[in-house]
Amino acid sequence: MKACLIIILVFFFFSTSGHTQSLEKELQNAYEQNSQELYGKFLEKWSEKSKPLKDRESLTQTERDVYEIFEDFYTPFDVGRLSRWFAIEKSADMDDPSPESGYIVVQNTIEVVCLGKEKFVLPGMPTVDADGFMSPGSDPDPDEDIPEVILSESQVLDFSPDLKFKTCKVLYATSEYEEAIFRFLGDDRMDAEGEPPMHVNLLDDVFERLKFLKEELSVEVIDGFYGWRIFKIPRVSSISFNRDRTMAEVNYWLGSRGGGALYEKKDGKWVFVDAALFSIT
Repeated sequence: MKACLIIILVFFFFSTSGHTQSLEKELQNAYEQNSQELYGKFLEKWSEKSKPLKDRESLTQTERDVYEIFEDFYTPFDVGRLSRWFAIEKSADMDDPSPESGYIVVQNTIEVVCLGKEKFVLPGMPTVDADGFMSPGSDPDPDEDIPEVILSESQVLDFSPDLKFKTCKVLYATSEYEEAIFRFLGDDRMDAEGEPPMHVNLLDDVFERLKFLKEELSVEVIDGFYGWRIFKIPRVSSISFNRDRTMAEVNYWLGSRGGGALYEKKDGKWVFVDAALFSIT
């Protein structure tokens, strides 16, 4: 039995690795030929595999809650409600793409935590000194002096929310496509786990490859320091629930700025309450 399991795992590894290499080759061919047609075929194949999960009867209640919250929270072309206290400078990466460049990539995994606290409260306004260093604001949380108790931790895998935008199609950042794009951007920029490194030396060739990708995709480069991410911001790092599962906090990143968004469950529906950025890195 153990031997069979090992054989299955080895087969799965090489099968997935082979598919990733095939996808990377397709992307490389499109780039070398400067072919938007081949690039479009690559993305359309990805789009055909990116089907939202609409039948959720088999999901746990927590998983259904995560889907409902994320689908309300994720507004990549209008992040104003997420940026209280700090003005977000709108860049080309945050603009609504035209109908001719209609793809965005959404994360495929969500971390979920259930905490022992009764409620979530956003901290007070952070302060920024003359050198630009930020200090956290006051925390009015009544449980702040109580050690945080984690009741459970889990992941929602193969996360495929039902998102609709006027001018673009949604692609899910599955590991095979994500890795293919990272490898396209340069094997020498991958660490042992196949992740983009913390320090990215953006050479001319990488700039050209990023430019090619950005014809259709939003590829985020954060200060040239934290590497790149292919999914469209805001990126959700986790969703935390209180012990009664009547409140939730979405922990997110807008580029290099972290924040939290509060949700409450009212009449059986998750309702957005407030959000604020906590940190600048």
